[in-house]
Amino acid sequence: MATPPPRAVAVAEALTRAVVASFDSAPQRLRQLTQSLVAHLHAYVVENDLTQAEWRQTIDLLTWAGRITSETRQELVLPSDTLGVSSLVDLLTNSRTPDSTPSTVLGPFCVAHPTCRRAATSPAGSHRRPGAR
Repeated sequence: MATPPPRAVAVAEALTRAVVASFDSAPQRLRQLTQSLVAHLHAYVVENDLTQAEWRQTIDLLTWAGRITSETRQELVLPSDTLGVSSLVDLLTNSRTPDSTPSTVLGPFCVAHPTCRRAATSPAGSHRRPGAR
């Protein structure tokens, strides 16, 4: 993995501090969430030496999801689901109530260590109904 030049890292750190500080006057919880998000996202960008083309792909994905979102269809949740954030938020939220059952994301239909299958293969595998061809 490439490492950004030290001068770029120093400027990135100053930029991160400035953006984090821009949320100083937000309400306490919003300030905590936005400042943490900025710090972690900036660290990810620097750690992975993200290029403009790579970031453009991320923006394109979000733009695409936004375009197909409507009042009855929320597609910006796709990245949240794909990255496991929806499951993690459900897990943390439901862990606060000891008597609650698992959420539907990890609930009663969750199968631990499922068998990996190629796309378009039957989950029934080689088991066929008697007489089926």
